[in-house]
Amino acid sequence: MRPLTHDPTLRRRLRVLLVPSAYYPHVGGIEELTRQLVFALEARGHAVAVLTNRWPEGVGRSETLDGVYVTRLKFPLPARRLFSAARFAATAPAATASLLRHLRRWRPDIVHVIGAGPQSVYLAALHGHLRARLVFTAQGELTFDAHGVFERSATLQAGLRRMLREADAVTACSAFVMEDLGRAAKIGGASQVIPNGFDPGEFIGASPHEEVAPYVLAVGRLVPQKGFDVLLDAFRSERLAGLNLLIAGEGFERPRLEARMAELGLGSRIVFLGSVDRSHLAQLFKGAHVFAFPSRGEAFGIALLEAMGAGVPAVAASAGGIPEFARDGVNAVLVEPDDAEGLAAAIAMVNTDSRLRERLIAGGRKTAAELAWSRVAIRYEDVYLAVLAGATA
Repeated sequence: MRPLTHDPTLRRRLRVLLVPSAYYPHVGGIEELTRQLVFALEARGHAVAVLTNRWPEGVGRSETLDGVYVTRLKFPLPARRLFSAARFAATAPAATASLLRHLRRWRPDIVHVIGAGPQSVYLAALHGHLRARLVFTAQGELTFDAHGVFERSATLQAGLRRMLREADAVTACSAFVMEDLGRAAKIGGASQVIPNGFDPGEFIGASPHEEVAPYVLAVGRLVPQKGFDVLLDAFRSERLAGLNLLIAGEGFERPRLEARMAELGLGSRIVFLGSVDRSHLAQLFKGAHVFAFPSRGEAFGIALLEAMGAGVPAVAASAGGIPEFARDGVNAVLVEPDDAEGLAAAIAMVNTDSRLRERLIAGGRKTAAELAWSRVAIRYEDVYLAVLAGATA
C-alpha cells in the first residue's frame, strides 16, 4: 500500500461521479458520506453527480433529493440457482451497456465507488474501459453487513478483491476497516484512511426536542450489530430510573427489541421513533441529556460524532473504529461491548457528574470541528488530484 502525494498548488475543476452502494431514502453511513461529499465538493467548485443501485423497490430511475441529482441503475449479479443464473445472463449485458452510456454522457474525471455493493463489481470489471480514474472507499462491508449478504455472495467478494487490485486509490473510514481490506486482498494502488465527518450547519438554529423527562438518545439501524438490546438491559438498572430512552432508527430487529422492552416492563420509558429526517434528528440531539452508542462493532460511528458536534455528552462501546476518534474521559466515556451493567453505570455517571459532562461536551465539540465534512472533502479532493496527476510515491 502506498500513500498519496500530489502538488498542493495543483487545483482544477473536476467532474466527479459518486457511486455508492445505496442512497437515500435508505439511511446509513454510506448514504450520508455521499450526500455530504456532494455538498462539500460542489462548494469547492467541482461538478458532482450520484449514480447508485435502483433500490429499494419503488424508487425512480432518476430524481433530485435535497438538491442532489441521483441516477439509479440495476446491477444484476449471478446466483447459483438455474433460474437466477439465466436471468443474470439475460440482463447483465443490458445493465453493462446502460452503465457505459451513463459514463459516456457524464464524462467524469473521477469515478468514486463507495461501498462494496453490486455497482462495485461492475465498475471493477470495467476499469480498463474507463477514461476516468477509479477511487474506492470502504465503509466496513466485510465485517458489518447486518444481513450477511456480502458474506454469502462469492460474486461480491470476488468483486471487492478485483476492486482492491484495480482501483487507482483505496480509502477507508478507519484503520480498523483498512486492516480488514488488507486481509481480503492485496491493495494495488495507493491507500489512505479518511475518517467520516460532521456537518455543524445542521445543528444551527435547531430547537430541542420536547420531552418531559430527561432522555437518553440512541441512533442507528435496528440490527444486532448496534447493540440496542444491551442498552435495553442497561435501562433495568435503578441508576437510570429518572431517565427515558428514545431510539431513532429502523430495522429488522425492531420486533425483538420491542418484545424485550415489554418483557423488562420498560414500555413507559422507552420510545422507538422509527426513521427520522435530518431536521428532526437535529432536534433530538439538541434535546438529549446523554447519547448512548452501544454498538458491538462499528466501522466508524457517524452518529457518535454527530452527538459530539451537537454538544451531547456521550457513552459508547469501545468497538471497531470507534476508539480511533473517541477517547475515554476526553470526548466520550467508553465501555466494553455487551456490558449492560457497565453501560448503565457510565450513563448514570455522565448524567449526574457536571464536571465530567462539561469536559466531554468541550472535547466532543473539538473533535467534531476537526472532522467537519468541509475538511474531510478536501482530503478526498487531494486523493482525486493525486491519482489524476499520477503522483503516487
